[in-house]
Amino acid sequence: MRVFLAGATGAIASRLVPLLVSAGHDVIAMRRLAPKAGQLRTAGATPVVADALDPEAVIRVVKAATFDAIVHGAHGNPAQLAHPVVRSGLRDNQPPAHERP
Repeated sequence: MRVFLAGATGAIASRLVPLLVSAGHDVIAMRRLAPKAGQLRTAGATPVVADALDPEAVIRVVKAATFDAIVHGAHGNPAQLAHPVVRSGLRDNQPPAHERP
């Protein structure tokens, strides 16, 4: 199975990469910054770079990938989550206010 893993170098998702790879899955590992891409390659994953809080970047990497499942292990840092636009989307569990119809 091809698995798209968001937040692949985070505290939890980083532990999933070797487990998924050792179970025979192809892992497409998304992370926010490029420097740890080598770490993901070493673990057997295919790294892609996109900030989970940048919708256009996420759409770009998701459209470019072929996968059977998505695992969302990404989270924003406290400063990002405090941004009013992000906070409004989290609070209402819907798109940020500026993206709603």
